Amino acid sequence: MDKIVLRNANVVKEAASEEAAMALEKKGFVRDGAAPVSEAGNLETLQKQLEEQKEQLARAGEAVRVAENEALKYKKELAETEEKLKEVSRRAGDADKKVETLAQELAGTREQLEAAIKKNTAAEKK
Repeated sequence: MDKIVLRNANVVKEAASEEAAMALEKKGFVRDGAAPVSEAGNLETLQKQLEEQKEQLARAGEAVRVAENEALKYKKELAETEEKLKEVSRRAGDADKKVETLAQELAGTREQLEAAIKKNTAAEKK
């Protein structure tokens, strides 16, 4: 009797009898030249599963593209907002400087006015 050749991944074994070959098949070995038996079922089932996984991958890819576009949009919006904030901060700083200048001018005008009032009051008393 010819030996029966069985394979499991990279392991090749030879069985001298049908009983020995069946014992190896129970351990996951497949007869050389035979189509491997899959727990998932026949070839049509595997093809359907493959198509479903391709569709899932395509949907996931689309979801990633949408998310990346949204992230890009928000990054652009954030950059624009940061620029606006810098401009507003600069203007606020300029306004603070103008208020400080006006306060100093007002204080100087007040001092001049008070001095003028004292001078006029002194002149009227004479």
